[in-house]
Amino acid sequence: MSRTQIGLTFDTDYEVLLALEHLRQGCSVGCSLIRRLADQIEAQTKPPKPAEPTGLGAVVETDGGVRFVRLPDGIWTSEDESQPWDNVNAVKVLSKGVIS
Repeated sequence: MSRTQIGLTFDTDYEVLLALEHLRQGCSVGCSLIRRLADQIEAQTKPPKPAEPTGLGAVVETDGGVRFVRLPDGIWTSEDESQPWDNVNAVKVLSKGVIS
């Protein structure tokens, strides 16, 4: 099993102590310090977005399991929407598509 190491940034030492105290007391996710902590952990552990596959019919998958297919005009489409690559939160390339 590999271990993930992360670094966290708080404005003051007091915020660190306060966040830890809220965690110990079971503070709801709505607490701003806990939300900031979760955001920082997510940002450091989220896999990087892969390079855009440019082949026709390339397929990528988002972290939510939604699959997008690349169309001839370079737009990416799923069952529900069409987006430019910058708006597709892909985490995995399933197919690089056909390159002529």
